Amino acid sequence: MRSVIFTLLLALTLFATQSAQAQASQKSSADIKQIDDALAALEPKIGHYPPSIDSDLERKQIEGKYRNLVRTLDASIKKNPHDTELLLRRGKLHVMGHNMDVPEAWKKAETDLKKVIRSQPENEEALLALGSLYVNTHPKYAPMAEKLFLKAQLVHGTAPLEDAHRGLMFAYYYQVKMDRALAEAELLLKLSPANETYRTLRDIIATKANK
Repeated sequence: MRSVIFTLLLALTLFATQSAQAQASQKSSADIKQIDDALAALEPKIGHYPPSIDSDLERKQIEGKYRNLVRTLDASIKKNPHDTELLLRRGKLHVMGHNMDVPEAWKKAETDLKKVIRSQPENEEALLALGSLYVNTHPKYAPMAEKLFLKAQLVHGTAPLEDAHRGLMFAYYYQVKMDRALAEAELLLKLSPANETYRTLRDIIATKANK
């Protein structure tokens, strides 16, 4: 009888553990969804440099949303310091902060994204995010950006990864590797023939490459 009771208790314990894990997983997924929605809302305004902010009032509103999301992620990461999903999103958020010239945002973005890549060397999103941070900062970072974009394309597979090739175009341009930059620009135009920005960049690079 004792063995039967023990078996029943063990089964109930396992069920309770699995149920708690499932609930935690559902909660985590819901939290991530909310964070992703908040990041997506900020991206059109501060996902690039310079930010697309039309007034001082709008800047204050965006800065408030940015700070609130930083606090949310800081609190979540304090509880789960090795959660790469959270670190990736905070890293991306700090990149946006850097676009608004938030003090220390650049270093915080680099730190978070490097942590993700150390834990998950083939995390495509982190490779692209860190590469973009580097290539958009200063030409001296272009060689490091090049390596990250090449790794992202390798992880992605044989199909061209547009974000990686766009990054490579700039990385090669800043290293004065104009033939390679031109090849990337031509590839981008094949991927998006109607993209006038790509066409303009291709023409600029072609002029420099033929000098």
